[in-house]
Amino acid sequence: MSLASKKRIFQTIAVVGMLNFLVFVGVALLIGGDAVNGHQSDGRYFLANHGRYTEVSRDVFTYSRVHCYTIFCSWPLIVLSAFMLQRYRKREAAYEHAETKVA
Repeated sequence: MSLASKKRIFQTIAVVGMLNFLVFVGVALLIGGDAVNGHQSDGRYFLANHGRYTEVSRDVFTYSRVHCYTIFCSWPLIVLSAFMLQRYRKREAAYEHAETKVA
């Protein structure tokens, strides 16, 4: 796989992951919080946002929980992608610097 292809893959992971995070924050603000910090009791479902609880349907609660878990999974991938992109940039800079010395 070429370096350009690897960079494109890591850039895509980083952008999609950040968009996912922004959508999560926006939706959490709109629906009153997230399910991971919320709770369920007696067949009622509550989202939490800084100590405030909002009652929601089971479907909204499930959506919020699943979306939050995608953030937990994607965040390490975003960090790894940023690390790899920085590594590739340094490698390219070193290669370009070596070429200018030869020429």
